[in-house]
Amino acid sequence: MDLAPRLLSGKPKRFIEILIQIVSCIVTAILAKATYDYVWIEKSLESFLLDGIPSYWAFAIIPIGFTLISLNFLFQAIHLIKNPLPPKESK
Repeated sequence: MDLAPRLLSGKPKRFIEILIQIVSCIVTAILAKATYDYVWIEKSLESFLLDGIPSYWAFAIIPIGFTLISLNFLFQAIHLIKNPLPPKESK
């Protein structure tokens, strides 16, 4: 994924960069959904860590993290789409 943008320039490079951001956004969104489902299962099992703290509280950070990462990839893709290439790179 990192090799293609280094070998290309101009519009093909920008297209690959946008594609990478979109694919990464989709993959991390799928991971966020999967980890959310896992946390939901943990909650339904009613298991505890220490002193009566539900175990799903500890796992809840995982889908939150994946969601934030996915949003970051989305915003990067939007930024790349909205900002045109400088004249020297558009060749």
